Amino acid sequence: MNLSQKIIFFIFLFSFFIGTNPMNANSLDSLENVLRSKITGNNVDEQLDAYFELGKEYLLHKETDKALDYLLAAESLAEKLKKYELRLEIVYKLGVCYNAQHDYDKAIEVLTQLIKDLTGTNGKELGDACYRLAKVYQVKGNNELAFDYHFRALQIREEQGDRKGIARSHYQVGGIHFFQGNYHKSIEYYEKCLKIAKEINSEVLELSCYGAIGGAYSRLGDVDLSLEYNMKAYEITIASNRKSGLAYISFNLGDNYQTLGDVDKALKYFNQAHKLYIESNDRWGQIGSNKSIGEIHITKGNNKEGLEYLNKSLEIAQSLGARPRLLDVYKSFARNLEDMGDYKKANWYYKEFLSLKDSLVNEATLQKMSDTKMQYEISSKEKAIQKRDTQLQETYRNFLIVGLLFLLVFLYLMYAKYKTQAKNNELQREQNQKIRQQNDQLEEAHLIQMETNQLLKTQNEQSLVQNEKLERKNEELKRFAYIASHDLKEPLRNIGSFATLLKRRFKGQLGSDADEYIDFITTNVSRMYDLLHEVLMYSKLENEEIIHDWVSINEIVQTVRETLRGKIMEQNVQFKVANLPEVQGHRSHLLQLFQNLVSNSIKYNQKENPLVEVGIKENFEGHDLVYFVKDNGIGIDMEFKERVFEIFKRLHGKDEFEGTGVGLAICKKIVMQNNGDIWVESEIGKGSTFYFTLNINTKMAEANSADAEMFVEGVNFN
Repeated sequence: MNLSQKIIFFIFLFSFFIGTNPMNANSLDSLENVLRSKITGNNVDEQLDAYFELGKEYLLHKETDKALDYLLAAESLAEKLKKYELRLEIVYKLGVCYNAQHDYDKAIEVLTQLIKDLTGTNGKELGDACYRLAKVYQVKGNNELAFDYHFRALQIREEQGDRKGIARSHYQVGGIHFFQGNYHKSIEYYEKCLKIAKEINSEVLELSCYGAIGGAYSRLGDVDLSLEYNMKAYEITIASNRKSGLAYISFNLGDNYQTLGDVDKALKYFNQAHKLYIESNDRWGQIGSNKSIGEIHITKGNNKEGLEYLNKSLEIAQSLGARPRLLDVYKSFARNLEDMGDYKKANWYYKEFLSLKDSLVNEATLQKMSDTKMQYEISSKEKAIQKRDTQLQETYRNFLIVGLLFLLVFLYLMYAKYKTQAKNNELQREQNQKIRQQNDQLEEAHLIQMETNQLLKTQNEQSLVQNEKLERKNEELKRFAYIASHDLKEPLRNIGSFATLLKRRFKGQLGSDADEYIDFITTNVSRMYDLLHEVLMYSKLENEEIIHDWVSINEIVQTVRETLRGKIMEQNVQFKVANLPEVQGHRSHLLQLFQNLVSNSIKYNQKENPLVEVGIKENFEGHDLVYFVKDNGIGIDMEFKERVFEIFKRLHGKDEFEGTGVGLAICKKIVMQNNGDIWVESEIGKGSTFYFTLNINTKMAEANSADAEMFVEGVNFN
């Protein structure tokens, strides 16, 4: 069966379930007829799916014999086809089916093997299997193993964050304590389940908890509080029309009224619960309803009828091997036979009661249950400590990195201050020497021509001021370039070289942490090297002389396309360019402006068909002419529309997108040097458009035949 056939097949099944009453036998027969056509076909995959679906549906409708046949067929075929993951799902349903048939030994065998097969995965499936096996042991009265598997399931579900599963595990642990007579402990776990049930809005769990807490308070003799919880559960059951829940709560209310001495009302509720238990084939529930109805009849003087109900309760409990329920039946027989005066039989049932009680509740079992709980709590605390230690190590490492960066910045600032002061002192001495020489010359010429000397003096003073400014800028630029290219880069190269040497010679010898730290050093040296280069470019913009020549923006964009051709081809970028004007500006600055914007549009784009548009808009946003670079990339949160143009400000981590955080700051600096403005409009996931103006001389270029190849679209994007 190919993928499309499977989709059609399961859509049909879904439509079938929606359009029919799942509790209708005729509808289930119709479904079987549909799936039988798949089973008798030649496609084994379809046969396997049909077997499994029929097994699950019959199990849902409590027709366990048919469910078992189909599930066994599905397991055999899955094993033959080597579909091991699906086989594990089928085996889980087999365990549920055996449990529903009350074949507890077979259920234990299947679920125990399933847990062995799943051990090591620690996923939801393992938690569910442990939970299901624990419930089987719980019915058989093996509290020690039930407790152990319930806490295994609870630990796995906590690691998986399965809150509904956690609540169910708390509920079942409370049930173990209940049948051991430890009612206060059972209430503690029921209330844990109730709290989660309310938080996740699980009406079924909430109903079960109210009933369970009501039952526990009844055993403690607090009838008023028990009745309060049971009435809450009864109201929820009636409102939601849940028959299974109604049986459970009706039984609890009967127990309350029996304790209060209102036997008629108690019998009414017990009969109602008994009828519902029979309808749903809930034999576990029938044990309790038969016992309680029998006790009421004996109380009313109908001893024969009462003993018949008690015998029926005993028969079901023995056939199921339900030892916790059997304990209550023995106790009821002993008490009622004693009231009838049959002391011999009463004594026999008392002995059976005490013997069974000792096997279910003894010091060894309680100690092992306590040990299981303690191991669970110790494991939980160890994981919490391990998590805290990991966080502390991460914090210490971050502090170390930040401290190292601060130290590097401090050393750089101190070194820069020292170099600046030394240069200033040298410049001051040179200027003083020049001034003394010029003064001597002016003094000698003063005797020849006063007017000429005065003019020369004025010109020299102006020249000195201009030369001083120009020389200061040139010297600062040279000093920065030297520091960036040699004094700072050289130590970084040395650090990178020796870190690489350490990695090559001692990899694996110093431990995984050392390898990680060395990788961290080499990566950050490379990033700092790039950062110094970008800072140098940014600094040059401040000091470089602005040259205004006529420059074709069309040629600028074409040059950018050629420079980024590799990235454009690699990412399959669709590049659209309008007919752009000529401007009177600095060519290299404009080239850097467009290249930074286009490069960002390509870099921050994860679409399968990236699009970059370069164009102009006339009479836009109050400006005569506005340039724009538009893309369909990841977009920018407009909360950060100003921050993106600040130097060293990045919106993404270095592991997500490479870069130094200087590119858009350079763009803003170039635009401001041309008396313009730059801004961005964007939407997350839909792309960004960077707009900017240039307040310089502009004229539109006329498109020619050569432009036809260069421009994808030769129009303005208005």
